[in-house]
Amino acid sequence: MLVSAARMHLEGDRRDPAWWGTPHVELMGRMRRRMIVIAAFGLTPPGAALELSDAGDARVSLPLSSGLERYHGETQRLLESILVRNGCRLVRTDFLDKSLAPEEGVHFSTAHQVGSCRMADAPSAGVVNAHGEVFGCPGLYVSDGACIPSSLAVNTSLTILANAERIAAGILDRYRLQQGAAA
Repeated sequence: MLVSAARMHLEGDRRDPAWWGTPHVELMGRMRRRMIVIAAFGLTPPGAALELSDAGDARVSLPLSSGLERYHGETQRLLESILVRNGCRLVRTDFLDKSLAPEEGVHFSTAHQVGSCRMADAPSAGVVNAHGEVFGCPGLYVSDGACIPSSLAVNTSLTILANAERIAAGILDRYRLQQGAAA
C-alpha cells in the first residue's frame, strides 16, 4: 500500500481524513515511529483485461468475481487478525482514484502489471505459446513481463528475466536446428 494512494482513518476519529492540515498532522504525530503496514501479495487467477477505448487509450480492468471477492475478504480478515493479536490498533485506509475520490468496494492494485500478451496453451486463452511465439505469427516472440500469465507476487524481475532467457535460448536452439537442416 502506498500512503500517497490512500487516506487513513483512525478508529473513533469522526473527522474527514485529509492530506494536510490539523487532522493529518495529528494522525501522523500519533502514528509516528509506530506504524506497521501489512500488504498481501496474492497469486490470484488471471482475470484482468487490457482494452483500448474508442479514443485509443489503454484501460486495465479486473471484473470482481465471487471467488476474487471471497479471496479479498479472507485475506483482509487474516491480516487484521495478525495485527490485532499483536496488540495493534487498526487504521482503515481509503484507496483513491486519479481524481482523489475514494474507490468504491473492493480495490486491487499492482506495481507489476503482467499478462497483456499472456502465455497460454491455445490462442483462445492467450497471445503466445510456451516458447514465447505469438500464435499465428511464426517468428514473432514476446519475452518480457507481458507474456507472464498471472501475478508473480514478489521478485518479479528475476522471474521475468529467467523466462526471457529461457525463451531466448529456445529461439537460438530453433535457429541452430534450422541452420543445420539447411546445410
